[in-house]
Amino acid sequence: MRLVLVGHTDDIGSLEANVKVSRLRAEAVRQKRMVEGDIAPERVLAEGAGFLAPRRSNQTTDGRQMNRRVEAVPLTAP
Repeated sequence: MRLVLVGHTDDIGSLEANVKVSRLRAEAVRQKRMVEGDIAPERVLAEGAGFLAPRRSNQTTDGRQMNRRVEAVPLTAP
C-alpha cells in the first residue's frame, strides 16, 4: 500500500504560507514514521493542503486547533 500524508492548517495567514506549513507538517510526520521504521520511504508522500479542507470552524480556538492536522490517505493502485 502507498500513502499520501496530507497536512492541514487553520486559516490564519495567506494560502501560500499555509500550504508551505502544512507540507512541512506532513513531511515531519513522514520523517518520524521512517525513523521509527513504520513506513518505507518509497511508499509514502507528503503534501500540503493549507486551510482548504477544514474539519471545524476557524472562528474558535478549538476549531483552529482541530484544523491543524495530518491525515493519511491511501493511494489506489493504477
